[in-house]
Amino acid sequence: MPQYIAAVDIGTSKIDCHIVDQNACIVGKSSIKIQVIHPNRGWMEINPEVLWQQFKRCIKASIADAKTTTENVAAIGISTQRNSVTIWNKCTGKSLYNFITWQDTRVTDDVHSWNASLRFKLARIGGKLGHFVTRHNFFKAASVLTFSTQQITMRLLWLLNNVAEARDLVRAGTLLCGCIETWLVWKMTGGKEHITDYSCASATGLFNPYMTGWSSFVSILTGVPLSIFPKVIDSSGALAVTDENVFGKAIPITAIIADQQASLFGNLCFNKGDMKCTLGTGTFLNINHGSKPYASVAGLYPLIGWKLQDQKMAYMVEGNASSTGSVIDWLCKFAKIDNPQELVDLASTVEDTNGVCFVPAFNGLQAPYKDWKASPLLIGFGFETTEAHVARAVLESFAYRVRQIYETFLEESNVAINSIRLDGGVTSSPFVAQLISDVLNQDLYHCKATNASIQGATYLAGLGIGIWKDLDELRNLNKSNAIHYSPNLDKCNKYEKSYATWKKSVKRSLDWFD
Repeated sequence: MPQYIAAVDIGTSKIDCHIVDQNACIVGKSSIKIQVIHPNRGWMEINPEVLWQQFKRCIKASIADAKTTTENVAAIGISTQRNSVTIWNKCTGKSLYNFITWQDTRVTDDVHSWNASLRFKLARIGGKLGHFVTRHNFFKAASVLTFSTQQITMRLLWLLNNVAEARDLVRAGTLLCGCIETWLVWKMTGGKEHITDYSCASATGLFNPYMTGWSSFVSILTGVPLSIFPKVIDSSGALAVTDENVFGKAIPITAIIADQQASLFGNLCFNKGDMKCTLGTGTFLNINHGSKPYASVAGLYPLIGWKLQDQKMAYMVEGNASSTGSVIDWLCKFAKIDNPQELVDLASTVEDTNGVCFVPAFNGLQAPYKDWKASPLLIGFGFETTEAHVARAVLESFAYRVRQIYETFLEESNVAINSIRLDGGVTSSPFVAQLISDVLNQDLYHCKATNASIQGATYLAGLGIGIWKDLDELRNLNKSNAIHYSPNLDKCNKYEKSYATWKKSVKRSLDWFD
């Protein structure tokens, strides 16, 4: 009897499920668009009950596409978007509010207010003193402590302060919170398991990666009670079992992991110094940092990559630029272009931008600027500027942001980069992949898998159920699973000058909004 893995990736805009065999070959798949709700400007929500129904339908459709049954599904693995949070009643199992997604901006003013508050300034001073005395990375990170809209802290506070029953349920000990993976596992197990994994927990802003536990410091600082948080467990192994009424049989859940960490794992970045770059809705650079957490003062995030059963924690460093694929969608709509490939084709008709620079700061600028008030900017154009120059300037800006984050890591860390893997929908274009290689002046290896996150969930689920025994076996499955891009030295020299000009334009975009 064949043993299949149902690997599911819950992304920002859709749910993908692959049914995968013991050779890591996809035998069935399905995709469902996530229904995103916009009740107010800047608000982005997902109905938890609707998401649950879509999740089940996607898995069942994939099993049907594979022409098999749930009897042959040996394990489920989940990769999920991070930091979309909701709350629910432990006794009834009913959600009290929609998921507030990681792109939601309703708490922007609260974030700015907290970051500028006296208690935060005192906390940062305490961090500096603690680091001076102990040289511990925990205090180094505390010395630059800030909240961001992408983390759940302020959105969770909003839920506690704006949902009528929330505070009463906290006092009664029956309020639970969780991100998408926690909610889906809760539903799959019939309310028996309230869990998350280390990778998802570490991205919330409420988890201490140095002490590997929920942060009592942030809890005391903000008043968010630790009692409502899920138990944190390994990313792979015998994690939970579905209620037999959900899929017609009890299926082991053997992998839970956050999407960017799943992508790092799916790209086989198992060693310290392995790096991957994902260009999707946003841009994410992730570097395997080995068995010790990283501390940054320039806005890079110290996160947990994964925790395998009976193995040391794998840490990673992340830098991101929140607007990439979303900028392409905006430009296509603005310029009345039917699809992104037409935009790439247009950009490739000119050799350079003719002096035009674009800054993709639709959600501010993250590392190394950490400026949430930065504005998108198009500058340097004249009467001779064409649509092709603008299109190329937009694509080049993505490569320049990648380089900035890459250089920030090199400046802060003494970790040598072994190799750079590339994935994400934007990099499916050879033009964009080559552009990044030329701007970085580095060899890149583009993942052939259409979804590296779901590939990572597959590998972790397979390890968890024993289909594959170790990381070496996974490497052997993927020996030829990458396209190699080498930098063109002539273009590298050209981009050095363009990059310097582009950095000048970034300075013009900073601190624009009040």
